[in-house]
Amino acid sequence: MIVNGVLYVDGRRASTAPASLEELRDGASQGFVWLGLKSPAEDELRRVAEVFEMHELAFEDVIHANQRAKVEDYGDDEFVIVKTLHYEESSSQIETGDLAVYLRSEEHT
Repeated sequence: MIVNGVLYVDGRRASTAPASLEELRDGASQGFVWLGLKSPAEDELRRVAEVFEMHELAFEDVIHANQRAKVEDYGDDEFVIVKTLHYEESSSQIETGDLAVYLRSEEHT
């Protein structure tokens, strides 16, 4: 599920929210795009990957969860996976997860 899609221009959140993934992608030429997803379905993630031209190997890593922590260099793009930990005090359990970040340099846009 897409939980947030924001365009930042000159370090500030744009006054109007992008209406579509394409509009958000097109805004990247003006500033910084943040697209937050939480446990997306594969078809939703595939759509995001297509619109933002995500490298196919990075897409495969995201689809197959529980990857090792790593940094991948794809020329103008960087893909980072870090492990997350959450301590649940009431049960003394530690929950783990993955945070995947896909970065594209402005030269690509």
